[in-house]
Amino acid sequence: MRGLLCDLGRCLALTLLLALPGPCLADPDPSTLLVGNWEWVRSRDAWTQQISTPLTVGYTVQRRFDADHTHRFYQDQRLLFTSTWDFGTNGLDPEIWLYVGGSQYSYQVSADSLVLDNSHVDGPREVYARRQAVPGNASTWGAIKRLF
Repeated sequence: MRGLLCDLGRCLALTLLLALPGPCLADPDPSTLLVGNWEWVRSRDAWTQQISTPLTVGYTVQRRFDADHTHRFYQDQRLLFTSTWDFGTNGLDPEIWLYVGGSQYSYQVSADSLVLDNSHVDGPREVYARRQAVPGNASTWGAIKRLF
């Protein structure tokens, strides 16, 4: 009987050990995934459900998130403004939000896509795709845009 209990104990210990997530199974840090350059693909209006794209509105939007929590917003490859970004809670619910400048977004980020959802305040749901670095010299944008 004692041998059976020892075997059961070992099995239980091994099962618990295998059930614990290891570093290789953990989700990537959203900060690491967010850092980079993003090109706007489409938006959906919270009120009308209308879909907008760079083609339908006549301009492009790029966002750059740096590791030092600097955010740069470009329209047609021109820097329009710089702000900060960070993750946090609003104190009302357990959801983690992405704060960019004065805006609060529900977000989804992966290696190649970013969704910024501002529909909780009747704003749009924006979808972005990861892109190459935004060059400091705007004259090179034409060559970079041809790559995509």
